[in-house]
This record gives sequence, C-alpha cells and structure tokens, in this order.
Amino acid sequence: MKDLFLLTISDKTNKRFKFSDLSADHIKAIVPAVAKRIEKKDKIEQSFDFFISDYLCIKNTVWTDSFNKEFLLMLYLIYYTRLLPVSFLALFNEWDKVRDEVVNVIWDKFDLSTKKIKEEFHNQCNQFAQLLNCNYSINDDAEKELFESINEEKKKINQIQEVPQECNVDEITNKLRNLMEQEKVFGWEIELTEGTITNNFKFSNIEENKWITNNFAAKKFKAAIINTVHYAINSYATKITVETKENLNLTELLDLRNNYNARNFNFNEYLTYSQCKDFSSPIKDIEDNTNYIDTSEIRIPILFNKDDFKFNAQIISKEDIDLTNDECIEYLREFRAYNGFYDVKGALYPKDEAIEIIKKQYKKEVFQFKLMVSFDKEDILYINFKY
Repeated sequence: MKDLFLLTISDKTNKRFKFSDLSADHIKAIVPAVAKRIEKKDKIEQSFDFFISDYLCIKNTVWTDSFNKEFLLMLYLIYYTRLLPVSFLALFNEWDKVRDEVVNVIWDKFDLSTKKIKEEFHNQCNQFAQLLNCNYSINDDAEKELFESINEEKKKINQIQEVPQECNVDEITNKLRNLMEQEKVFGWEIELTEGTITNNFKFSNIEENKWITNNFAAKKFKAAIINTVHYAINSYATKITVETKENLNLTELLDLRNNYNARNFNFNEYLTYSQCKDFSSPIKDIEDNTNYIDTSEIRIPILFNKDDFKFNAQIISKEDIDLTNDECIEYLREFRAYNGFYDVKGALYPKDEAIEIIKKQYKKEVFQFKLMVSFDKEDILYINFKY
C-alpha cells in the first residue's frame, strides 16, 4: 500500500504527481468522489502478489469494498479541517442507499467507552497522513461529534421495526420432526403417544423480533426437548457413582452391567489410559458386551436398553408477548454498558431509550410442550464419574 501511494503519475504535459500532491490540491473533490464510488457500488477489489521465495507466493486482496469505506473515513479524519464545514454524512448524495453498510464499517472503528477512534485505526490514519505529508487534523471533540452522528444513524436503522412471524404450531411441529430425523437424534420416536413418564414443560426467553420465526422456534423446541430428556434421565434413571481414582472400584458397575445392552460413551473419555489399557479388565468386558450408540446431543454417560430408549414431544402452545418495563430492565443486564449508556443492536442508548427500543424490537417467547418417554428406572443406568 505504501508503494501504491508513493507511486508517481504524469498528465498530458508530462508533469509528474504523487497522490499526496493531488490530495493536497484537490481533497474537496477527491473525498466526495470516493463517496460517490461507494454509492455506485462498483466492484472494488485489487489484489497484490507477494513473493517470499522463488517457490512461495501469497496473493493478498488489499483493496476491497469494505476498505473503500475505511479509506474514505481515513481521508475525512486526516483532512478534516480542510473539508469543513462539510459533515461526513453530507459527502453522500444518496445516503439512505448506503447508510447501513457504511455505518457498520465506521462504527467498528470507534471505542464505545470513549466515543473516539480506536487506537489501532488512529495509528493507521497517522501512518497514512505521513505518506501524504499531512497532519491528522481532527480533534477529540470533533471525533465525538462524528461518533454521535453515526450513533444517531444507528438508532434510525433500529427504528425500522421488524415484525415477528406469526406462530403456527402445526408448521413448527413439522419442522421439529424434520429436524429430529435429519439430525438422526437417537430415541426420537414419532409414533410414541404415551409414555412411562409424561410431563408438561414451560419455558420462555426474550428474542429479537427478526429471529422469531417458525424455523427458529423448531430449533428452540428441539434444544428444550433434549434438555428435558436429560432431566428425565437425571430424575428417573438408576444412578451409580464411579470414583475415578487409581484404585478404581467397578464392583457396583459390574454387578449391574448385564442389565443393559447399549452405551453412549467410551471409558477412555472419563478414565486414564493406565486404567483402560488392560484388555482383560472389567472395562474391556463391558465395552465388548454393550453396543456403542451415538445418542447425539444426550451427552451424559449411560448404559441403557436401546429398544426402550424412546421419547416424543407434543407442542402445546407458543406465544409472543410484549415485554414489561421490569423485564426490559432485567434484560438490559445482558447488554454491555458504557458510562450509563447501553449498547443495544449496535447503538448507544441512555436507559430510558434502551428500554423503549427493547420493547419495540424484542418479544418474550413462551413455549409449552409435553414430553413422553418410554423408559423407566430399570432401563437406564446413569454413571456419575466423580473426579
């Protein structure tokens, strides 16, 4: 990049120029021209080859669409005093056309805690300014003013309200079944309508409106079902504890292991190599006489009877509910705060405004479903490997 900007060019009179010469004389024309190029969305991509040796070449793309926006920001910061009174946003003739993409690139260059340009980008600007024989001219107050203008643009983007997809329980149910089948979740049995254990479960979470869709609801139900299967195993299965010490005692496990024909773990995941290496050991005996079955996301170590390990779930309801002020305040704890301002959806808001944007852009999803499992206490042995 340094060589590129130090490169000399000539005009029809054979007068030779460097970019620094042109920028010094014509910066008020160059900067809007870069902004116009961004608006035109020209394909901007320049690659350079770097030869480390005769045998190794690295191709590196250094001028991209994103860098074009960074380049514009660099020029604006370096030549700020010469460009006054033109604001950064006024450089664009069709700001609404490019606002989202430009704002996102520029926002990333600011330190939200200080509202100033990040040190790394500030250093890059200084290095570029040296190539241009020019001093970085924007001051702290002007940086903060630029930050506030960009922050207001981020807020405008956030005011465009996304509407949650209307819930359709039948569609979610079908998508859930497809997910379970596609991901080959062991134990999922669509024909199971009654179980040895049947429980109703209710859970809720706060979600951004744009992610409230039938597709995502199915994925959330799937995760909730797997969690409740864990709960059912933890609550109802036979349990034993195996102390993973050098003097390993597997007596209780050996007494019970003939009751089961499958396992979802290998002992070397929980025990040391020295404890597992003896091919005549009880561990080897158990592994030889039980089939390993991948139970997908059910990760707790169990011995079980594979024909009895079945479950199904019936979706009862899903609602999307407006948030209360108290729920918004509680949810704000999840967001990073900077000097009393909250970073919500990529913009800084005071508390009252943050509550309002959360109310507008988020909903509380309330899910209910019924879980049915076919196993009972004697069908699963939950092994707690204690370290």
